[in-house]
Order: sequence, then C-alpha cells, then structure tokens
Amino acid sequence: MSFKQRVRQIAVMLFYLSQLLILLFGGKFITNKKESRIDLQFQKQKYRDGPMHLERNGISSGMRSVHDTEETQSRHSDRSSLMGLCHAAFCTTTQPEIPPQVSSLLVCIIKLMISPNGSYPNNFFFITFPSENCGCLNGGWCQDDGVCDCTQLQALGDRCQIVPNQGQDRDGICRSWGQHHYETFDGIYFYFPGTCSYVLAQDCHSTSPQYTVWVHNSRMCNSNLYSCPRALTLLFPNEEEIHISAYHVHQGGHRLSLPHTIGGVFIERLADYLLVKSVFGFSLAWDGGTGVYLKLSEEHQGAPCGLCGNFNHIPGDDLTTVRGIRTNEPAVFANSWAVDLPHERLCPLVDLDFSGPCDSESDMDDAIEKCSALLFFPFLSCHENIDPNPFVASCVSDLCIADDEETFCRALVEYTRACSHVGYPVREWRDSFPSCNDGCKESFVYRDCISCCPPTCTFEKECLGTNLHCLDGCYCPDGSEDKELRLILQNGTCIAASQCPCVYHGSSYVHGHVLRQGCNVCVCVGGIWNCTENNCTAECSVMGDVFVTTFDGRMFLQPGACQYVLAKSRGSSRFTVTLQYTTCTEKLVCIQSVTLLLEADVSRQITLTREGGVMIGINSAPMLPYSDDVMDVRKLTSVFTQLKARLGLRLHYDGRGGRVHLQLESRWRGLTLGLCGTLNGNLRDDFLSPAGMIEGTPQLHANAWKVSSACVAPVNMPIVDPCEINLQNVFYASKCEVLLGSVFAPCHGYISPNIYRQQCRYQACRCGSACLCTALAHYALLCSKHGVDVNFRAHVSECGVVCLGGMLYHSCVSSCGRSCRALSSMEICNPDDCAEGCGCPDGSYYDDVRQRCVRVAQCHCYSMTGVSQPGEVIFSVTGPCLCRNGKFECVPEEKEPDSPEIEECPRGKVYHSCAEQRGGVACAPTCRNLMLNVTCSPNTPCIPGCVCPPGLVMHRGECYYPENCPCVWLALEYLPGETVETSCSKCVCHRGYFNCSYSPCPAVCTIYSDRHYHTFDGLEYDYHSDCQVYLLKSSRETEVSIVAQNKDCYESSIVCMKTLVIHVGLTKIYFKDNSGNPSPSTVVGRESAFELWKAGFYTVVHFPDQDLTILWDRKTTVHIRAGPRWKGLLGGLCGNFDSVTVNDMTTSSNMEVNNAQTFGDSWALGQCQSEYVVERPCEADLGRQPYAKRECALLYSDVFSSCHNVVDVAWFYRNCLTDTCNCDRGGDCECLCTSIAAYAHKCCQHGITVHWRSPSVCPQDCEYYNQALGDGPYSLVSAVHNNTMIGVNHTSGSVFPLVRDTSGRMPAPGLLFNFMVTAGLHRNKTSRIPVVSLESAERPNFFLIVSGKRCVQLEHWSQGEEFRQRATFIQHQGLFLPGHSSFEVASQPGVFLTLTRTAARALRYDTSAGFKASSSFILDETRFVIPYRMMCEWRYQACASPCVRTCSDPDATHCNFLPLVEGCFPRCPKNMVLDEITSRCVYIEDCVTLPPTPTPFAFVTRPDITTSPLTTLLTTRHASITTTTSTTSVLTTSSTIMKPSSIATTLTPFPPGIPTTTIPPTRTPTKTPPTPSTTTTEPSTSPLIFTPTPSITTVTAPLTPVPPVPMTSTPFSIISPGITTTATPPQPEPADTAAITPADASTVAVATSAPIDTSTQQVITEIFTSEDISPTKEDVSTISPLFMPTTPCTPPYVFRINECADLICFNGQLLLYNASLHCRVNTTRPQCSLLGLPVLINMDPCCPQWQCPCRCTVMSDLRVITFDGNNVALYDNGSYILVKLPGETIVGTVEKCPTSQSVNSIRRPSGTGGTSGLCLKKLNITTSSDRIIINRLDRKVTVNYRSPRLPFSLHSLHVEDTGTMYLIKTPANVSIQWYHSTGIMVLQYITPTEASVLTQGLCGCCDGNPDNDLRLPNGIVVREVGDMMLFLQAWRVPTPDESEHTRRVGDNCTIGDCSICLYMLHQRAFTPCHSKVPPNQFCDIMWAGDLHYKDHQCDFLAAYVAVCYTHQVCVSWRRHNFCRENTHTDAVLFGAPLERSTNLA
Repeated sequence: MSFKQRVRQIAVMLFYLSQLLILLFGGKFITNKKESRIDLQFQKQKYRDGPMHLERNGISSGMRSVHDTEETQSRHSDRSSLMGLCHAAFCTTTQPEIPPQVSSLLVCIIKLMISPNGSYPNNFFFITFPSENCGCLNGGWCQDDGVCDCTQLQALGDRCQIVPNQGQDRDGICRSWGQHHYETFDGIYFYFPGTCSYVLAQDCHSTSPQYTVWVHNSRMCNSNLYSCPRALTLLFPNEEEIHISAYHVHQGGHRLSLPHTIGGVFIERLADYLLVKSVFGFSLAWDGGTGVYLKLSEEHQGAPCGLCGNFNHIPGDDLTTVRGIRTNEPAVFANSWAVDLPHERLCPLVDLDFSGPCDSESDMDDAIEKCSALLFFPFLSCHENIDPNPFVASCVSDLCIADDEETFCRALVEYTRACSHVGYPVREWRDSFPSCNDGCKESFVYRDCISCCPPTCTFEKECLGTNLHCLDGCYCPDGSEDKELRLILQNGTCIAASQCPCVYHGSSYVHGHVLRQGCNVCVCVGGIWNCTENNCTAECSVMGDVFVTTFDGRMFLQPGACQYVLAKSRGSSRFTVTLQYTTCTEKLVCIQSVTLLLEADVSRQITLTREGGVMIGINSAPMLPYSDDVMDVRKLTSVFTQLKARLGLRLHYDGRGGRVHLQLESRWRGLTLGLCGTLNGNLRDDFLSPAGMIEGTPQLHANAWKVSSACVAPVNMPIVDPCEINLQNVFYASKCEVLLGSVFAPCHGYISPNIYRQQCRYQACRCGSACLCTALAHYALLCSKHGVDVNFRAHVSECGVVCLGGMLYHSCVSSCGRSCRALSSMEICNPDDCAEGCGCPDGSYYDDVRQRCVRVAQCHCYSMTGVSQPGEVIFSVTGPCLCRNGKFECVPEEKEPDSPEIEECPRGKVYHSCAEQRGGVACAPTCRNLMLNVTCSPNTPCIPGCVCPPGLVMHRGECYYPENCPCVWLALEYLPGETVETSCSKCVCHRGYFNCSYSPCPAVCTIYSDRHYHTFDGLEYDYHSDCQVYLLKSSRETEVSIVAQNKDCYESSIVCMKTLVIHVGLTKIYFKDNSGNPSPSTVVGRESAFELWKAGFYTVVHFPDQDLTILWDRKTTVHIRAGPRWKGLLGGLCGNFDSVTVNDMTTSSNMEVNNAQTFGDSWALGQCQSEYVVERPCEADLGRQPYAKRECALLYSDVFSSCHNVVDVAWFYRNCLTDTCNCDRGGDCECLCTSIAAYAHKCCQHGITVHWRSPSVCPQDCEYYNQALGDGPYSLVSAVHNNTMIGVNHTSGSVFPLVRDTSGRMPAPGLLFNFMVTAGLHRNKTSRIPVVSLESAERPNFFLIVSGKRCVQLEHWSQGEEFRQRATFIQHQGLFLPGHSSFEVASQPGVFLTLTRTAARALRYDTSAGFKASSSFILDETRFVIPYRMMCEWRYQACASPCVRTCSDPDATHCNFLPLVEGCFPRCPKNMVLDEITSRCVYIEDCVTLPPTPTPFAFVTRPDITTSPLTTLLTTRHASITTTTSTTSVLTTSSTIMKPSSIATTLTPFPPGIPTTTIPPTRTPTKTPPTPSTTTTEPSTSPLIFTPTPSITTVTAPLTPVPPVPMTSTPFSIISPGITTTATPPQPEPADTAAITPADASTVAVATSAPIDTSTQQVITEIFTSEDISPTKEDVSTISPLFMPTTPCTPPYVFRINECADLICFNGQLLLYNASLHCRVNTTRPQCSLLGLPVLINMDPCCPQWQCPCRCTVMSDLRVITFDGNNVALYDNGSYILVKLPGETIVGTVEKCPTSQSVNSIRRPSGTGGTSGLCLKKLNITTSSDRIIINRLDRKVTVNYRSPRLPFSLHSLHVEDTGTMYLIKTPANVSIQWYHSTGIMVLQYITPTEASVLTQGLCGCCDGNPDNDLRLPNGIVVREVGDMMLFLQAWRVPTPDESEHTRRVGDNCTIGDCSICLYMLHQRAFTPCHSKVPPNQFCDIMWAGDLHYKDHQCDFLAAYVAVCYTHQVCVSWRRHNFCRENTHTDAVLFGAPLERSTNLA
C-alpha cells in the first residue's frame, strides 16, 4: 500500500470513528435530511477534487453486508444476538480503504438502531444508492425523493436517458459506437443495450428508399463492448444487399475487392475506415469494429428515419417510433426499429426500465472521475463545436462494464473522432495519455485529420458527395511539400507519388511497367502512362458493303451504287483504290469489285472481284499466289483475298461478305483522299472533297468521289431501317444481342459494342444470316487487334463454318506457305498476314487438284505450264487451248470488223463510237471528276455517245475549258474567282478546286440529352452516367474546368437538366437550377472576369480573358466554345482539342481507349464506374420505337432539307430515337424537342435557319412577353364631349383636355394622347377584380398616375410600390353609361378619372349625372401609325443574334461575340432601344435605372481567403467608366466593376433574350502617363460582368462630339467602405472628366465642364460629402448666364441640356426653361432626426419628393425608436410584438445573453449575485402561411420548423445572411436588418400611398404622427410616462414567468438635468452627426426619457452612434479607457467604414 493510500485510509477511519462516538454517546449520525443532502453534495464535490468521499466503497459494501445478514435472520431477532453478529462482522469484514473493524462495526451499530419491527427511527436518515433505487442513467444522481438529478451532464428525461449535444458545429452526423451508444443526426445521445438488428437509418421519403442501413449488434457481449463483433447491412435500389463485417465487404455471397463501385455507390478502405460514398449525398464511415458514422447532404433533410432520427434539425422529435409516435424512452423508440431477419434467431426486446451499466453510485463515481478528463485540456479546443457531455456519459457507461485502459482510451478516441469528423481535430492528444497507444504499424503514423479525399495515384479529383471533414487513424506521414515526393497510400503501403502504379482497363501496372499499344510503347511513370507517339499503320474498312469506317475512325453509311474512289494518294498518282458497286439483288447493292491502280499505269492495275477472281490489267491473273516487283496477291484464307503493294499498302477483300480492309503505313499520314478520309487523325476533315472543301453529309461526300458522272446517286435519300421493311429478317437481328453478352464481354472494355450492335441489326435485317455473321465477324476482328480472341461462331448456330477437305476454322489463319503450290514457289510469308477462314492443320498442305489437305508426299507439282503434265494442249471447237494457272487460254478465230456507227452530235461535241473498245461517255472527262486524277479503268464498258473534244471537259452537258470549271461545295456551285469564307478559312475557286488559307479558330464541344457528346475535334459518342464528370479540364497552372452532372428532377430516372460548376482561376460559378442564374454559393475570384448573358433560350457565360464561352439552355444542352489558345491544353469528355480526333478518348491517366464508358468514368469526380455496355432505350422498349421513329422522322423531312447537305443528320437522328424512347415516363416532348433543337442549332451555326417549330411540334410561345405591352393604342375620349380627349404635355407631364383634330394633321411634337391599356402594375393577390394601367403609346415607360392629392399626371416608370399603386386603375365597363369605360383609382377606392372641357382630374364619386358623364370614356382606336406598337413585339426567332440594342448597349456592340441562337427576341424601331427592366422599346432618354442592390456572391483575392457575402451597393446602369492607364486601349467587353469586399451586384431575372444587369468596366489602375492622352469609352454593355480589382483611382466619362450648345451632366455615386466612385451617365450631350481623390472617403469633389465654344470655358464644381448619397444640385441661377443667347435662333428649336433644362427658341431668342423651378411639390429634404435619411417617393429627377421613412430601430440596449420617431424602452425578458399587420406578426424575444455576445446589453443584478445581460435574441415572424424563427446568437434560421439553405425565398418572403446581418423581407413589405454582433434591428415598412392599414405593436403606428405611436391594442393612446409599463405589457406575449423588474423612465430636459448628456455629445468625435441628429433633441428624448442611461452612459452613446449610422455618418468613439471596445461591429453598421481618431475631445 502506497503512502498516499495509507494517509487516505487513516483520514477516512478518523472521520467514521468521530461519527461513531457521537452516535454511541447520545448524538445523532447525520439525522437531518437537509444536512444529509448538503453533506452528500459537499462530499460529492470533494470527491471530484480529491479522494475524500463519504460513501466510498466501505459504506456501500457494508450496507450490502447488512442486508445479506438481514435476509438470514428473523425480523424480530434479539438485539443482543445482532450484537454478536456485529462482533463477527467486525472481525471478518475487509475493505480496501476503511479499516474492516470500523466499517463492520459502524454497520452493525446502525442495524441495531433499527426498531424491532424492522423500520428505521424517524430521526434517522439511511443513505441510499441512486443507481439501485432510481435507475438513473448517464451520470444522473438519485435525490432523496427518488428523482434523478440530471444536471451533471445536462441530461434530459426522468431517468436522464438522453443527453443533447449542444455543439455548434456537429455537421449533422449520426454516429453509433461501442454496441450501445447512439447519437442522432440532430444531436440526441442515448444509451440503449439492445442486442438485435436495428434500422440505423433509412430513406423514408420515397416508396423506393435511396438507402437503408441496418446495424447488427452482438447477441452476447459481457466484456469489453469494443471487442464484441458488430456488422452492417446496406441496401440500395436495384442492388443486392451489401454486408460489412470487420473490413470485409460481401455482396451476394461473394467478397468484394476494394475499392469497388456498385451502381452509384463507391466503397473503399481509407486508414482505419471503410468509406461508402454515393452520388446522392450519402456518406458512411465504418471503423471496422463497432463505430459507424453517417452523414447526409441537406437535400435529405427531414427524409431519414430509424435510430439516427429524422434529420430535420429539431432534436425534440428524434425519438419517433416506426409508427410515428414520439417518445422520450430509448427502449420504446429503439425496440420499434428492430429488424427480424430470417437467418437470425428471435431477439428479446429491451425492458422499458432497463438498468444502466453502473451497478452502484461508487462505480459511477469512479468512472466519472476518470471520464472527466474530456472536460479539460487537451480537449478544450473542441468543446464549442462538439459537446463533451454525451461522450462523458458514454465513457462512464463503458467503464462501468470494463474498467481498463483500453476501454478508457477508446472512449477518448470517440470524442476526438467526432471532433475530427467536423473539421476540428484535437491535435496530439495522446501526448497527455501515454497509455493510449495509437497502435500504428511501421511506416504509418497516427494522424488526427486525414482528408476523406486524400491525394491518390489517380488524377486529382474533387471529393464525391457529402463527406466527413476528416478522419483519424493510421496513415502515411504528411511527407514533403514537393508533390512528387508526397507519400500516398496504395494497396496498404505508403509510396511516393512518383512511384504510383498505372491503370489500364481495370488492371494495375507498377511503376516502370512497359505496355505495347499498337506500334507505340507506353511506360508507367508516376501513375501516368508515358507513351511514344509513333504513327502506326492505319486501317479503313468497309463492312457489309455499306458501312465505311475512315482511317481516322469516322463511320458512315454509303448506300450508293456507282464506282467510288475509296482512297488515293494526295498530290500524286502513286495509288488509287476504287470500289465498283452493283445491284446484286432487286433491292441490295453490293461491292462488285475492288481495284488498285499504281502510278496511273493500267498495266499495274489489279482488280479483285466479288466471285474471287483477280484481274491484272485487262487480263485474268495467273494462278494465285501472284507476285511481281510491285505487288503480291494471294488467296489468304477461304474467306479473304490479300493484295499487298510495295509502297506500304495492304488490302483484304471478302467478296461474299462485302468486307474490305485497307491498311496504309504511317508514311501516308496526311497524304490520302477519298471515301477513307485524310489519315491525319482529324475526323472533321474526313469528308474532304476533290474540290478541297469539306462536305457536310456522307451522301455528298460519296457523290464527290464518284468516278463516273454517268452514274447517278441520290444525295438526300433518307435512311430507312431495313427491319421495318424485311420483317422476315427480324429474327436474325435479334441474334445481334450476342454482342452484349458474355461471349464478347472480354472485349467490351476495349471497344464499346453499341455502335456495332446497331450495324449488326441493320445488316441482319438487310440480308439475313449471311450479313449477320459478317457483322459479328467484323467486331470479332476488331477485338483480336486488342489481343481478345472471341470464338463467336461456336455460340451462334447461324454462323457456324463447315471447312471441307480436312481444313479447320481459325480467326487468324493464312494460306501462305500452307499449300502444295507454295512448295514450288518458295513463298516468303509475313506472320501478320492473316485473316479468318479455313486452313490446313499443321503438317498438311492444300492440294488444288484434290481440294483437300494432304501430306507433303501427296502434293502435285505445280508449274507455269500446268499440273503433272506441264504444257499439255487440248483442242476445242474454237481452236487450240493451253492449260495454265487452272484455266485454258484459247486462241479465238478472227472476225470482220463491224462498220462504225455514225451519229449526229450537238455543236462543239464529237461522237465516240467505241471502235477502240475504251473510253466513251462513261470515261469522258468532266469538271466533276477533273480533280480525281483517275485513269479510266480498262474494265469499264465503253458507251458510245457524244463527248467533248480533247482538251475540253463536260459540265452540265456543255464543254468547258478546265480553268473555267466551277467549284462545288455543299451541293452549291461557285464560279472561278468566287470566295468562300468560314470562321477558320478563306477559299478561292480556281479550276474547279478551292485554294484555301487557314487561320487559328475556336472549336465547340456540344453535350446534350443525358449522354450525347461531340468533342472539340469532332468525335461523336455516347456516355451515360449519373456521376459528376469533367467536361473540360485544363492542364495549365490556372485551373479551368467545367463539371456537369445529370439531374433526375422527377424521381423517374428521366434526366431533365444538367447542373454545372464552372471553375476558372479563383472563380467558381454554380448553376443548380433551371433559372439560369448562378447559385449564391458562386465565388468570384481575382483576375477571373466573366460576363453573364441571357441569350434566347440560353444562358451564356463568357470569360473574355480566357477566350472561353459556355452556352447552356438551362436544361440538358451545353455548348462550350474554346479559343485557339487552348489547343492541346485541355482534357475531359470534350477531348483534348489538338485537331486530332483519334486520340480524343484519352483517359485521365493519359491512355487512349476505345470504350466511351471507360473513357467517361476516368474523368468522373470521386470514384465512378459504369457498365461497359449501355442499353439503348429503343431496343429495350420496343413499344416506344414506332412513336420515336414517327416523331424523329421530322429530321429527315423537307423541313430540314436545306440543312441536309450542310450538316449530317444521321447522328442526330439516332440520338433522337434514343432520347425519345428514353422519356417513357413523362417528358416525351421535352426529350424529343431537345434532340431536334440540337440539330437545328447545329444548322444555325452553319448559317442555315430552319423554322421547324409549329403549334403541334414543340411549340414556343413568345406571346408571354407581349402581354405586358397591352391593348391599343387608344385615345381616351369623353363620352359626352366626343371631340375632347385626354392629352399630355410630355415635357411637364401635365394632363389636360385636348380637342380632337379632325383635319388629319400630325400632332405637335411633345403632345401625347394615345394610350396602351396594359395589365395593372400593382396586383392585389387576394382580389379578383381586374386592374389596368394606362401607358403612353408614343412614349413607352410613361404612365398616367393619380397622386395622393388626386392630381392626374404622366410619370416615368419607377420601381417603387407606391408608383405601381398610383398607376393602377380598375376598369369598369358600362358602370355609368352603357358601352363606356370608367377608370377607378385602385389605391383610392371611389376616386375616378374624369374629363371635362376644362380639366382632367381625379374626383371622388358622387351621384350627379355630371360626374357620371365626365367619368365615362370611349376607347377610340388611334388613326395615326405609332411605330412603337407596330414594331415593338417579342417574336420567336429560330436562328438570330441575341445581341439587340438595349438601354445599356444602345449600339449593340458589346455582345457581337455571341453566337446565333434560338429564342424570343424583341423587335424595336431604329430610333428606340429595349429597356431590359420593363421589356419595352423606349427612347434612350426614357430608360429605367434601378437602385443599387447587394450581391449574393462571395469574393476571393487569393486561394485561402474569401470575402463574403457583401453588402455594399453598386449602381446598375447608365454608367460608363473607364480607367485611364499607361496605354490608351480600353476594354470593349467589360461592363461591370467587381472589387473584392467592396463592390457587388445581384442577378435580376429577365425574359429570354434580354441581357442582365449592366455595370461599367474597370481594370486595376496604373499610373497615368504625364503626357495627355485621349481615352475613349464604349457604351456600357448589358451583361453581368464580374471583374475583381484591388482599387480604383481614376474615372473617365465618355467623350462625345461637342454640340453647339453646352451643358453639364449629373454624375451619380458608388459609395463603399473606403472608396467613393463617381461616374457620369452617358448622354447625347458632352461630358467631361470626373476625377476621384480617394484620400478622403467622406468628401469627394467632382469637376465637370463643358466648352461653350472653342474660346470660352467655365468649370462648374459640385461638392458632396458622405452625408448625401447623390450630389447636391446647384441653383439654376448660377448656370443660367452660361446659356444666354449669343445669336438669334429660328423656331421651332429645342435643345435638351439635361433632364430638367431645355433651351427653347422663343421670338427668335434662346430662352432657358428649367423644370426644377416649377415643381408642384416641395422638393426640400426633410430632417428625419432619429428616423435616419429620408427616402425618395417619386422618380422625377427635376422635382424629387422626399418623406421620412417608416423606420423602427431597436437599439442594442433595447431602446425602441418607433416608426414615427417616438421611443420606448424594454426592461425585462419576454416576447414582444414589434409589428402587427393583417396576416403578419413580428415578435422579438428578449432573453439573458452572455455579455460577450452583445456590445451594449442591459445589465442588472441577478439572483446569483453576478450580472447577466438582456438582449434581443430571437425573432419570430408569423405570416398567413409560414412561420420563421431566427436565433441571432445561434445563427440559426428555421422556416416552418425546418432549416433552409440561405438565401431563402418563399411566398414573397426572403431571408438572407450576409455574414454581418440578417436581411429579411416579409410579405407585408417590412424590410428588416438585424446585425449579428450588436443586436441592433432596423425595421422599415414600405407603406402604400394611401395607407388604409396602419401598423401596430411596439414600433408604433406608421402614419407620420409620433404622438399616437404608443397605441394599445384597443386603440387607446398612452401619453403619460407612468402608463409606459401598461403599453409594454399590452404588447408582450403572455408567459407564466412574469418578472418584477422595471426600467424607470424620467421626463425631458426642461424638467430634468441634461448637462452631462450635452457635454458628452458635444465631444469632437460626435460633431459630424450634429447636423443630422441634434444633441439637444436627442438628450431631450432619450437621456431625460430613460434613467437607465444615467447609470449606463456607454449604452447611451452607443444608441446615439447607431442613429448616426442611419444617416450614413460614421463615428469612432470607444477608447481603451472609455467604453472599451469589445468588437469592431459598431463601425461596420450600415456599410460605414471603421474610422479611428486619437481622442474624444
């Protein structure tokens, strides 16, 4: 026993002895219950601090001894006998810490005190044990009344059965560990000792759950819970269940090797975990023992069920049973989720009152003492994010079961693991616990934070799905910063990145492995294949007579029946290969012969015929094999004949199967022409014609290479599916399915079988079994080239081969050296010369005479003279015949020549009689075949006829000189000298051939539907996957990538759109919905400017600096345009853009493959593996085929005929069938229309406009945008005075009676009298009454309005709700007079528009006949032509430029780069532009300017810093800013300033075809050169352009020609923290330079000048400070002398100076008219004092009208300034109604808050003697349909009890967290700013003009009268100070806990003393605010009105500063020794910059 233990024992013994003596000598032993409780609590606390504890071991053990003894004795035993027992116990009982004598003696004495009847004395308190009597769990203490005290670990429930995890950043992770510990998604921990299988989590949102997780607990686990086995079962749709035990994964009884992909789920081993990830936001981690950790993305919110809860962010309902019943009992909850599995025995349920693992309180004490280590260092850093209490509770439970170091360490690991999972790892915690060994093997180290997506040997991919932030466990050391030296875990071993293995077709190859790829060698280097780039032998093939595959891999159908050039040498006559087609049956064409012509020498012409014959020149070849100095011909097998030429050509021909394989060596690369293409790796120029141009379709291509013009072949023949014609062959087509089965499966990874299956079906239906076998054999041949031999004939009975004469079938056999004839000729054989067919077995040779394989001794001897008897001659009736080469050569008898035919020929032609048996019409030279340079074949039959004389060629029946031949391209003819220009070339026609010059040009990659891809280099393929994939990924240092993912919008497996992530530099743009607007999670990076356009049906993102443009139709179509700078620098599914098509399918590991699925999967994010074979929908659902073929036939119809010769329709037609069949569960038209639109778009890009939409085919209605234009134009003619109508003076806006002019003359300029009746600008959603607005037809954007004073006038459109209400009328038909219309003001019921001969007014209704007559109108259609109405309409355009003239781009110059697209476009007159805001054609001066709006985007300036979100405002339009730099170049495409952390803008949704918000351009400024330079500026454009810049120094206004009369332009301001920018709007008048001096942000001088003439100038300076947002206008008198006339003028003459001033010629003199001097309203800005800055209530720039806002402010000290400027103070916690409106209530909750959370909270004494602060903590907004709760301190927002993703919009409700404040907009038009740090809340109510509904609540009544603000709910106004408590209580939400605290309120400065207040406010720091908030007024209202401030002066000053902020005045006033500053938040309110001064005085 140690010394410490001995001391402890002695201390305890002395304590018990003292108590014993007191008891023996008449004292009492803790007899008072209250004393006992206090003493126990005291001892409990002492126990936590040290070893002393009253109930430690001895007492509890003793008590058990007493009870055991009691059971053996009678209840009425003699007390003396008990004394004997006590003596025995005294001598025998032993305890470790209390001496046994004292322990047993004490117990016995207590027992003796028990009364004889077995009860205890009344005054004796017997100590009980909570764990035995109360059943408390999770560290709960049993109290004397049998109730559990759960406060120790903050547990809940009557047994402390659940412990909430209060961590701020749990990240919504569900976890279960140690068999019995569970924590739900929402943070509820509970202990449940179940031993069954349970549903841990399941998708309960859908009938087919996306996921199900079962956990299988151990049935018998009595020892360490972490050592007992546990297992998981995972269930996913359409997949077998996955079973996980330890680190083994099984499916279907088979163990899976990891990593492994199952559907959309990827499973891998990482460190100590098995990770299961998915593409649908499901991520699971399993530690291989008992720990399972599950995380879901937010899209699953509210969907899960099971032991993990429902993930709705509401912890209170987590324990919901399978039947939906809520409970607080873990046993009831968990038992309901038990799973009965057939292979498991029945499992018992856990009792409701199950006992905890701790048998006694002493055991629990020991465990708590040990587990309390989690509450201290080193775990403190994680407490804020992960609450340690649940883990202390689980640790206590574990130690009560197995108190050992291993269990204790595992408990600590679980807490640190939870911290790591949310990204807050506890570093080096094992240093404090040396016994907790990490157990890592050699070469591994323990790491607290391992990325769930660590660096791997594959290319760097982004993480897949939702992952834990990081994992803990044994892993490779961090290694070096050098990427090549970084250690990576590979197959359980740490290796350097440079030693990574490479993957090829699923197999792994070690570093340095060499792999042969054709003629190239690939070496594995650091995970990447490094391959040589040798040019291998290329092959062109013809399969089944009609399917041609070019050298570069392009496949097309060639159904012609003429002779064609298959391939020829380019620029020479070295070789020419032609195909002669013929009609072999009634409907089929076949290859009759193949001819090779060498050096244009007919004697070196070899022809192979379909029947197997060989012709040399015009003669039959001798017996094969035949060989000479230039060629070699042999019968290679029973199937193929081989022809080899010494120039590097080899040809295999299967005449019966219609197969031709032409191979050329690499020396011919780029030197070929013909049907086989150009052999340069580029598919796009394979259709190069003899004329030098690329044809658009296969038929045109084939027609161009037709040898004879006498043969006619169609060029626009649609492709007909033979399966629809030859129904008898459909059976054979079904046999093609073998290509997808197991027979060919080994080849699928190398070559996708889909396209060959289509060819097979076509061939099988075309000509039955023979063609079927040919198609299968063709695919098998391709497989053999990859080393995969497929013996398909053994599995397809129709294709079985019977070999005669003892021969055997082989897929690669040769007759070379295997015949008797070969023995005589000593053949030299090449092992590569082989093909499929029959051949003799080894050791035997084929004998031609016997026709079988014989032994060598049986061979005949062959020679040139015959067999056996060489030179034998026989005789026949025709003469002697010599037997040679198996044929008799006979000498024919001579005949008399026939007389030549004589025919007449047209002038200029000669007759060819075929006397020479050659030539004739068939071989006549034409312009068409002039460039073929092909000698007419000697086998061509001679056709007599008229031909051109020598030296001339024929064209269209006429003879031409060759130099006059036209050129043909795309079926069009071009005369010599004509030029054809494309984006990449310029070609001139000469001698029938185009001579072209080429220039670098961009390329386009197209992706549409769910699978169709067309790469930059022209490769077309299908790739189907649900994974996120890289469409494009750059190999440059600057990160450029585009990621797309198919989105299933309707849970029907039908893809309706693609989500996009565009990553350029530090900019990341997210498109997640079909709105076309970027997601708020978009990040704008430095030096990554982009423009966003709405172009027709497309959203366009343009990066001008990167020359990258993305078009997205907001559905499934994406077009990516990359400039030539990206050539060879890209990768991904769009290919590598190197002008070589054959290598486009290069994987991410740099290996070329041929299977699209393999290629696509390599570019997937995360780990994605799909099937090699993707079933085509039409073949899977035969019932959909007829519908698809009928609808897709439109592509072959005459509708698209104009495009057929330009763009090949075949690929688009196949895709259309696929897409239409695929949409079999809805969306039929959507898929069909998208597919057809893809072809139409391609035609459009080639300049072919196709109007293919119709009312019955994919209609597109643009009338939606025309609805806003209204009906009309009409004149509003008086019903009584029919010669009087409403007229308007456009200049003044005044409305007056106008007498109609019946003479027909045009109206005077500026006189308006025609109106459009449009839909009402203001719509009451609850009203069914139709409303209208009256818009000027001559001046769109101007509307008739009725002001509050019932004045009728014409006003320009403005955004405010007030304008909308004033411009809205109720149109009554026949209300007063039949057939007449009346217009009632919608916002002023009973007020009507009236017209008399003397006035046009708005009058209230009366019953007089005169009123009824004056308020009745005739809508008379105008007799004048108004261009606006006739031309400004939205129209559908099938192919048009989206670049239209707009307000922001009047000349439409900034969007010329946009391609032609389809969509709805406006059509405006020449003198008008489109207003993007109102969607109308307007005059440029009538354009609408929107107010500033905040951006939702974050900004970054370097990779590790993000500034977000921003609240700075940015003016949106009518600004053109250019920064003068050291050069004179100016951006022409930029139009937006984007500065990180200072300037931003939001997206505004516009109709299709309208560009979005316009903002002027800028660039990072440089020093201005000393020499003068002229800076020109393009007009501001219409896109959204983001250009982050660090600063702005100079702003230059546009320079325009100076008109004869000068003027000034009014600039506007952009104010942001630390920067003020002034810009000048573009005007038709001159404007001058505006210089910005950023030295002082509060005052900016803007100098503008305009020259009067060349000799006189005058400068007008406008000075404005930060107190005013807009510049102060100078009085007109100061500028009027500037415009005095100097010369006479001739009327009519009007010159516009600015919006308010005109020079008018009157009586021959120029007079200045200034509208600002004739305002009908008061234009003076009111002083709003406590309410902040006034707001503008009209949009008249000349006569602005201001009013004080309805702005209510709740200060941080809970002082409330009402809407009208009154004030009241809150003093106690509770919930108060701030604003009450019909259908909407806003309640603020005041609670105790930590003072650190509130800068200025009310502090008052608390019951504990400390201080606690009150602050505004919560906001509850209740509308008619929604409830919103916002917790400021917890930063949590719930809408209808669910946590939305911010920003959030629903039902006119908007909630946004800017990072500094909450911005809320309610349906009742209450805007709220609530600052996070200070708690200050600003509520602004936008009231209608005639506010019929007034606000109620603490914020008062918004009516402009502060006296009635303190209104009670019953309407009584509180006016006395003493009644203030009554007002507060009236608007307080009743609660049972009422407080007695009050906040005393005083009087005013007249009665009270305000000297201290005035002294404080007159300090220099507050001086800038005095003009806005006078100190006298503020002290009178606030200081004297609240005695709280006299004790809390800092609170008072903070309130004053807060009011100053509402006036945009920033005050820095806190000092280290005065109101010390705890946070910087005071200085960032309302966007004000933080300024610091040195002192207050």
